[in-house]
Amino acid sequence: MSSDSGEAAESTTGAAAKCSIDLVNLAVCAPLLNVKVGDPTGAASKPCCAALLGLTDLEAAVCLCTALKADLLGLNVDAPLALNLLLSTCHKNAPPAFQCK
Repeated sequence: MSSDSGEAAESTTGAAAKCSIDLVNLAVCAPLLNVKVGDPTGAASKPCCAALLGLTDLEAAVCLCTALKADLLGLNVDAPLALNLLLSTCHKNAPPAFQCK
């Protein structure tokens, strides 16, 4: 079951990026947002980071932002803050001008 959200994000260069994975796969990222700071094992991050494996930083940002805005993670969170937490945990970086609105 593939989900083409049609969502795109603009970077400072004007290049648009789309999410190339099924957004439902990112549901595994929800527990990461519920874990208390200082998870010593990092167990909560493994499934989420695995779901982002192979994506560029921009693609990962677009996918996570789209999932957060569509409430696919089932959490009422501040999307920009949650996006930064998820990306940094998985060693990804949103491009400087990327905004999750």
